[in-house]
Amino acid sequence: MGVYALRDVYGTTSGDIVIGSNGDLQLAESDESLSGVANFIIRTDRGEYVPDNRVGADLGSFIGERMTSMTINEIESNLIQNLTKFAIARSDLQVHAVPLSHEEVGIIVGYGGLYIDKDGNVMDTTTHVLNYTFPYLEGGPISAS
Repeated sequence: MGVYALRDVYGTTSGDIVIGSNGDLQLAESDESLSGVANFIIRTDRGEYVPDNRVGADLGSFIGERMTSMTINEIESNLIQNLTKFAIARSDLQVHAVPLSHEEVGIIVGYGGLYIDKDGNVMDTTTHVLNYTFPYLEGGPISAS
């Protein structure tokens, strides 16, 4: 099981930055920061993030592919590979892709683990779940969260 100690700027699932009541950028707790990182990886294709062009689940590469069990397995494998490479321990991650129609897939990403809060305490957090529909619409998967 991984222990996550991330602090990042708090953002919504659509990528908007949140301003705190004092007018400063709001910081997210470790588990919220991990959600942001996972969401970013899922919604990014390799090469889009200039500081490191390896980052991204590259789901755009599946657009136009036939909906087969092999394609579904490849989507799941790609998500697992990229999320574990950049963010989440394999033992803390569950990924499922489910056909919704002949051209649409539901993507469910669940993760948990131990998190260090802003005071340095270790917390065991319940599983977080991110839900998306695929294929990309308007440049990215639609978050159902």
